[in-house]
Amino acid sequence: MSKFECKSCGLCCKDSSLNDDKSSYPRFSPNSIIFNLNKPTISMFEWEARKLFKLAKENKINVKIVPYKLVYDKKTRTSLILQYTLAEHKDCPFLIDNKCSIYNDRPLICKFFPANLGSVSDLMKGVNNIKVSVCPNDFTFEQWSEFLSEKVKTKELVEKLEQRYGESYLALLERDLIMKEITDWVKHLVNTKLIDPATEKDNLVNDIINSKKVSLIEYLIRHTGLNVLSFLYESGSLLHAKTFIENIKKSGAGEI
Repeated sequence: MSKFECKSCGLCCKDSSLNDDKSSYPRFSPNSIIFNLNKPTISMFEWEARKLFKLAKENKINVKIVPYKLVYDKKTRTSLILQYTLAEHKDCPFLIDNKCSIYNDRPLICKFFPANLGSVSDLMKGVNNIKVSVCPNDFTFEQWSEFLSEKVKTKELVEKLEQRYGESYLALLERDLIMKEITDWVKHLVNTKLIDPATEKDNLVNDIINSKKVSLIEYLIRHTGLNVLSFLYESGSLLHAKTFIENIKKSGAGEI
């Protein structure tokens, strides 16, 4: 499989809004305690949002970053922020002269583009959901379909994707693994009865919108003994993704 080469067209940084109808936000994720407060454009984790705020201020770039995914605690009437997103922009405000002005500090969602195939959840389930990016230099749906027309060993697929996308594929896996860890942290809060999360049937949308918003990470550090900071430190070097790939290569997991 040939190695992907970025042509610096800037298309991935333009018109970052999703096709979702804006009126469908805010809303709960289906059958979930996750509440999506704002329409996502470029979503990011808290530490990424803090870095982007700082870079925007230093470079005098007008940017608005807002809470995206929340969990609302009915006991304290407080929302825990899981993810943020850039407020709706046609083009990324950090795109200057058709180049990313924060390339080395860009969020994981930007780093993994255009890698979309072989997510953690797909690999664990043994399925392949072909997601074609807008990148004109990446494989088409037909090309991916041809590649996957015969059963492919998970190990082989991971090796091919790593070969094609390099660190971008690692960034995709790292982001997936961070989200999985965040989900586990929230489950811990629920199971230990530290929070009583709202669901769609509670009809508390207005309460959630107007609630006090706090950082999930800060809440975890204050109220639990979870080793949050160590996990986040390791994610900076994509350590979890590298370990995940190593384990798949060693296990020689089955066909997809």
